[in-house]
Amino acid sequence: MKNLLITGDSLSYNRHPYDPEPRANAADCHIGMNSWSFRLRNRFITSAKGFRYGDELDIIEPFVRGMGKNTDLADAIFGDRVVTVTPRDGMIHLTAESENGKVVLYLQKRKSNYCRFGIMVDGVKLDKKADTCGSIEDHQGYGLLTLELPCDKEKKLHEIILSDFEQTEHSPLVTIAGVSNEARCAYITGQGSRTAKFLLYHFDRRIAELSPDIFLLILGGNDFVYYGEDEYKEHLTELFERMTSLFPACELYTLTIPPSAKPEYKIRGMSFASEEEFNAELEKYNAVLEELSLKYGAKCLRLRELFDGMSPELWRYDEVHLSSVGNDMLYKKICEIIGL
Repeated sequence: MKNLLITGDSLSYNRHPYDPEPRANAADCHIGMNSWSFRLRNRFITSAKGFRYGDELDIIEPFVRGMGKNTDLADAIFGDRVVTVTPRDGMIHLTAESENGKVVLYLQKRKSNYCRFGIMVDGVKLDKKADTCGSIEDHQGYGLLTLELPCDKEKKLHEIILSDFEQTEHSPLVTIAGVSNEARCAYITGQGSRTAKFLLYHFDRRIAELSPDIFLLILGGNDFVYYGEDEYKEHLTELFERMTSLFPACELYTLTIPPSAKPEYKIRGMSFASEEEFNAELEKYNAVLEELSLKYGAKCLRLRELFDGMSPELWRYDEVHLSSVGNDMLYKKICEIIGL
């Protein structure tokens, strides 16, 4: 299984301009949001070997695109490429191709019409049962459920049967996002207004427990607000030390903070006469991130350079966050850097 992890502050999920509601964590956002990191998550998962969207699968039972009636398409991870299936005679039948002894089934959890069911692959009943009951803390109840299913290596086409539905809430529905031959998981664990020190304090839950193979970090703006350069460097150094010690083979990527537009802020007793003066001070924190990225073998993307020559009104949504144009540019650039 290959794991992608994106974390940092609010820029790591950038709900602006897609969601008017304040969201403290990336996991609080609608899973189908179109920000740069959510799109990168989707690209990473759908680049898995043999991936096919839900709407490309052969499913016998009746289904609809998306999450079903009275739901928001923003709650579907791949939009109308996911399908929601109604069991018939207590079963759902689908087929998937694989020649490596594994089928990976991507489902979405639900906050209504959820259920628990058994799984049979190629006539063999698996010990595991799937539970699609969603939690509001996991993308409003519609988080992704990734199931690795063993199958016969000697066969290319495999029959998957979902049955023995129980613990249902009203009439059971199953939302199928896709299948692949390679398990890929992508996590976005950023929280708004947070710092490197916060990530150190929550290192296990937000980083280590997810065993990243690819790690993207964007922060510094809030460290600028709360800590001096030396403190920031100390916190960031410890973060890199933990990462490289626990996950020596992990690919590391860092993103610097883009220019801001709030020179009227007073930061740790400092006042700024202009936006240029404010951003010159902010750049000192970007320099720390660049220095440590070089030291620890991380590839660093300078967002100032990405948006160089463009009017901030195009790429910036407010004083800090990215517009849809900015999100699109960042998404494409990171895909290029990572090789997706």
